[in-house]
Amino acid sequence: MQKQWRIAAIKSSEVIGVKYMQEWEEKVIEKRKAREEGLEEGRAEGRKEGRSEGAEYKIFSLIRKKMAKGCNPEEIADILEEDLGYVQEVYKFLESQMDRSEEASWDRWRENKAGEK
Repeated sequence: MQKQWRIAAIKSSEVIGVKYMQEWEEKVIEKRKAREEGLEEGRAEGRKEGRSEGAEYKIFSLIRKKMAKGCNPEEIADILEEDLGYVQEVYKFLESQMDRSEEASWDRWRENKAGEK
């Protein structure tokens, strides 16, 4: 009985209630802060991946355009100052993709790359 009375007294104590609410608010603030930090890290990673993919798409697009003008892989690699092995890989892939749109070819290229990993 004594124990229940003490618990009831603690629960009804205004000081304890205020401390509990402050602690609860601090936990909520910490959770929000952690969530914002996680979101910012995710955004930064997304921007980095986006820049990387954008640069790769630009090279892919230029190789395709040079192919359409009749350039061979060696010429393309020289013009774009890119690695010949990479240009040859893209060139070989694009040989069977020239009837598709650039975007469709790019999507297929990304699917193939994802499947290789």
